[in-house]
Amino acid sequence: HLDWLDIDPLDGVIPGNSTLDVNITFYAPEDFPGGTLYASLVLRSNAEIDSVLLIPTYLEIPDIFPPNPPDSLTATPEYGYISLAWNAPLDPGLHKYNIYRGTSIPTITLIDSVVGSPPEIIYQDQNVTVNELYYYQVSAVDQAGNEGALSDTVSAMISVNLVINEIMQNPDAVNDSEGEWFEIYNYGNVAVEMQNWIIKDDGSDNHTISSSLIINPGDYLVLGNNSDSSTNGGVSIDYSYGTDMSLNNGSDAIILESPENIIVDSVAWDNGATFPDPEGASMALLSPELDNSAGSNWTTSNMVYGDGDYGTPGMPNYFGIIELDTSFVDFDTVNVNETATSVVVISNTGNGDLVVDSVAIYSGSTNT
Repeated sequence: HLDWLDIDPLDGVIPGNSTLDVNITFYAPEDFPGGTLYASLVLRSNAEIDSVLLIPTYLEIPDIFPPNPPDSLTATPEYGYISLAWNAPLDPGLHKYNIYRGTSIPTITLIDSVVGSPPEIIYQDQNVTVNELYYYQVSAVDQAGNEGALSDTVSAMISVNLVINEIMQNPDAVNDSEGEWFEIYNYGNVAVEMQNWIIKDDGSDNHTISSSLIINPGDYLVLGNNSDSSTNGGVSIDYSYGTDMSLNNGSDAIILESPENIIVDSVAWDNGATFPDPEGASMALLSPELDNSAGSNWTTSNMVYGDGDYGTPGMPNYFGIIELDTSFVDFDTVNVNETATSVVVISNTGNGDLVVDSVAIYSGSTNT
């Protein structure tokens, strides 16, 4: 950096009782990174004392160059917040990251900052609304206050969509007081902690889930009045609400309510008017994406479970089950220039379509 210093004059003669002004000029080029430059001004003379003098020289140059933007920004929905993460730019001396958010790209604005030495490269946005799509960008700010360009835009939405998917209100293998249950399916994109959620009907039945009960996306939970599979008809219960809920055989309802008193889902059956009215079989929703308030979207289960009633607790209501009529194919001896044919019968013993993606041969041969 000494090439950027100019000294004038470099030498001279100073008569007695006189002075000499030495001009020191510093030029900061455009690519100077900023900061403090330390140097020493060296004076050499024929003085009897102090023939060599060192004068410390300090040059403070403001940093005007912004850092690079963070890269690999991700936005991941979680229950109650959206989690952001990114890779830090290589620029040294970062002071903070600015977090930008909007419900559309034109509305993206600064909402918060992550400050530290160095600042964290994660952020949890807890001020979000379920089923609202959010767009995010992040920028880096250095110690001089220079803010870099915004990162790429990412988006995320918290989808809390719990679906009442199957109802056993009238078991036959055991008494109703021992074997009633219903099933919930997580059709959303985040795991849901159901502790403190409320299950109730439109009458006096009411129960608050009192222990941790987590349902992951794509998973099923079975809630019933009896968790003992030896007396409840052979069903595995994830949570027992005891005697607080009773599922009437004629007309009744199940209501799922969040701790914030938001009704997330509800089903009200009608004594067979539009809903199925089976005995010894559950009412099964044809598909979780259908409107489960419409009786036409429900049917009677036809898969046996446990002690002989029909239903698919803790499983999809409709699925294929593959069975083969043989465990191997043996062509015995096939002579050269001859062909042989064998048949493998694939059976679907389930109650839903079985999709065979491919049938292929993994070749292996033995020469004897």
